[in-house]
Amino acid sequence: MALGQGTPGGKPENLRGKGNAGRPTGAKNKIGAQCKANVIEVFDKIGGIEGMVQWAQENRTEFYKLYARLIPTDITVTTRDDVRDLTDDELALIAAAGSIGADRPPDGTTEPGGVH
Repeated sequence: MALGQGTPGGKPENLRGKGNAGRPTGAKNKIGAQCKANVIEVFDKIGGIEGMVQWAQENRTEFYKLYARLIPTDITVTTRDDVRDLTDDELALIAAAGSIGADRPPDGTTEPGGVH
C-alpha cells in the first residue's frame, strides 16, 4: 500500500499504533494563545485604538467587513413568559406589535446610542 493508505475504515498505515497524534482533550492551544499575544503586541505597536480609528476612516469597507465578522452568530434568547401561558389575545397583540421597542433604546429616546 502507498503511504497514507490503510484498510477500509481503518487508520492509514503511517498512523497505526501512534495513539492520539493531537493535543490531549482540554489542553490549551499554545500556538493560538501565542498568535493572539503577537497580534495584540503588533496592534499596540502600530498605534493601538487611535491607529485603528485612522485606518478605519480610510478603509471603511474593510473595517465594516472586519466588524461584521465579530458579531456573534449564535444568539440565545430567554423570554419572560412561557408562550403556552399566554392567552390568544396576548399572542395576537405580540404578533401585531412585531418588534416594537426593539429599535428604541431603554431610556425611551428615539436616537440609538453608540454601537458597541
